[in-house]
Amino acid sequence: MGRRALLVAVLLAASALACTTTVPLRYQPVAGYQPPNPPTPLISIGELHNERPEHGSDWLGAIRGGFGNRLKTLRLEQPVVSVVGDAFADGLRARNLYAEPGQGKYVLEGTIVKLDCSEYFNLEAHAHLDLRLLDAATRVEVFSSPFRVDQTEAGLGAGIFGSVETLRVLAERTLRELVDRALDDPGLRKSLQQQQP
Repeated sequence: MGRRALLVAVLLAASALACTTTVPLRYQPVAGYQPPNPPTPLISIGELHNERPEHGSDWLGAIRGGFGNRLKTLRLEQPVVSVVGDAFADGLRARNLYAEPGQGKYVLEGTIVKLDCSEYFNLEAHAHLDLRLLDAATRVEVFSSPFRVDQTEAGLGAGIFGSVETLRVLAERTLRELVDRALDDPGLRKSLQQQQP
């Protein structure tokens, strides 16, 4: 058997072993976090747009083999706009700022530029979002900013032995950090204070 034929056989075998796992991504506050009191329902979640160009609305990432081929695929349990919207809603709840849709003084909207993870040699996860805070009554923008979180962990190039759960946890931690950075951003907080009567 020639080298080329052997390479094709290896790739076909790896593809046959490839699997897809549907995984959750959820926001959990950092242990010990104490929300301010009393609750102030102030911000509702508005429209989020998915501008990730590849693989559809539920794509999260993959564990890849030595040739870059996908061995294990991670897909979200819900479309990415729902996952990110729920994460921001939970982040607002943790801060006692969440208002039900249509009941907030402000509406949080955004564009999801990137949310994915991968393991080739190292493990990587990325969360990029362009965020806007609007006055709910006038639709005037009171704050906007891009937020970017990129995390890398050393890996062993585990290939078919790579852990879906380890990669999922890294992606979940990256999304949580994005939510925390955005909701605790001094510019956003200053904009809210300036708008209060």
